[in-house]
Amino acid sequence: PKAIDSVEERFFVKIAGIHAGEGVKVLTKDIKSIAWNKYNLGENCGAKGLPEIVAQKELRNLYLIEGRKSDIRTYSMVLSIKPLNMIMSPDFFFRRTLGKYDPTSTRPQDFLSQYVAHHSNT
Repeated sequence: PKAIDSVEERFFVKIAGIHAGEGVKVLTKDIKSIAWNKYNLGENCGAKGLPEIVAQKELRNLYLIEGRKSDIRTYSMVLSIKPLNMIMSPDFFFRRTLGKYDPTSTRPQDFLSQYVAHHSNT
């Protein structure tokens, strides 16, 4: 299936509280129809027995590395705001998608970053 408004605008949906990219789907016409009927156009949101759903609009103008989406994660702790004082870990994670980026794809490996390597700059 193709994503709704595949190149213009795209949304991802998942059940709230699930981590590590599990259950993330591109909002297709089929999923949208099922969700709209099940949640009665939002009237049933928060109803007992229905899971909470999170939707996120896809970012545009991505910086691709070798045609793949990627992200870098590091750990830091803010000690104070004024003055700004923080500690940053020398370790970081670099993740990238397994497949090349395709704005019309609904395959998770084309839009979800997967753990690729753990690096340290020390």
